[in-house]
Amino acid sequence: MIQTNPASLSKKQFFQILLVRYVKNRWWLIALMLIFFISIASKEHLERMDLAFLAMFAFYPILIVIQNRQWVNSKENKIFLIERIYEIEEDRITGKTNENNFSTTEKSNIIKSDTILNTYLIYISKSQFFYFPFDSFQSDEDRIWFEDNYVNGITK
Repeated sequence: MIQTNPASLSKKQFFQILLVRYVKNRWWLIALMLIFFISIASKEHLERMDLAFLAMFAFYPILIVIQNRQWVNSKENKIFLIERIYEIEEDRITGKTNENNFSTTEKSNIIKSDTILNTYLIYISKSQFFYFPFDSFQSDEDRIWFEDNYVNGITK
């Protein structure tokens, strides 16, 4: 068993992780919109419909940033920013916010893992994840053990 140092995310870190996750998962949509934007913008004469599409393609990324910013700053989501200590065993992860508040997840319930911005993300659903900043591990050996058993050991 290993135990992490107390770990928490700032609003800025959480926001950055959400944006990077979005880009990693929807890179194809962003690329497609960029291709269409360039294609339409390079026309010699733009019609009203062309301008409408250009506006949509230009404002879509801005709307995603605004949506994620509001989500991170929502009072209902402050639980994601609370400091935690994790106890990690071969078959389960227990996250503790204090003596009376903890949750345990079996390794068999983990669906995938990812590494973003020096943070391991261990997913228990499509959108819910545990976060483990690299510096939350007490030693490099603990981090390597975790990476071997949880990050690389989970089928993506």
